[in-house]
Amino acid sequence: MAQAGLPIPRTAIIARPEALYAAVHAVGGLPVVVKLIRGTQGRGVVLARQLGTVNSLVRQAKSRNQHVLIQEYIAEASGHDIRAIVVGDRCVAAMERHAAPGISGAFTLAGRQRRWTSPPKRPS
Repeated sequence: MAQAGLPIPRTAIIARPEALYAAVHAVGGLPVVVKLIRGTQGRGVVLARQLGTVNSLVRQAKSRNQHVLIQEYIAEASGHDIRAIVVGDRCVAAMERHAAPGISGAFTLAGRQRRWTSPPKRPS
């Protein structure tokens, strides 16, 4: 998606705690979103504002033989995003997701989703 020029959060994968400082720096610094790679529907997603929190989460994941994603936190998202499914070079489906009140960045069953259609392209 990044190669196609779509805006996506900077992301790093961490397999061991020693890599967390470089990963946090690579995504633009604190705060960051920490996600378990095998998480779903908001489970395993934490907004971390301190390195100690990131470190603790990475160590917990390692003790369970899991890796984590460290992602740039985008405050402007205001608890919503667009999830697109791309096959080859075509977007085959998309939905707009909104977090439940009080849940920042975690899209759970308590949140809401709706089909999303891209606005028409403007002529050049």
